[in-house]
Amino acid sequence: MRLKKIVRMNVRVYESSGIHIDGIPVPIRAFGPAGDESPLSPESITPVSGIIEDVYDINGWGREVIPTITCPDPTPMHIQMIEYEVEGN
Repeated sequence: MRLKKIVRMNVRVYESSGIHIDGIPVPIRAFGPAGDESPLSPESITPVSGIIEDVYDINGWGREVIPTITCPDPTPMHIQMIEYEVEGN
């Protein structure tokens, strides 16, 4: 059991918004057309598909380093793939 550290993480999502990695919001939101609504209202947020490239340097070294991916808001989240780059010592 060597110490390891996740240094980079890529996540492929499909029509998702409001994703948090270890409690930190990931900026993947796209906003719909301008109108009378507030740009931060749930109706104006358009789900996004694609790859989230995240330089993951939050947790440091450990034997059980696992990021937590959540969606605390009532928004869609569909993860298709997660790729980790790990450093070991």
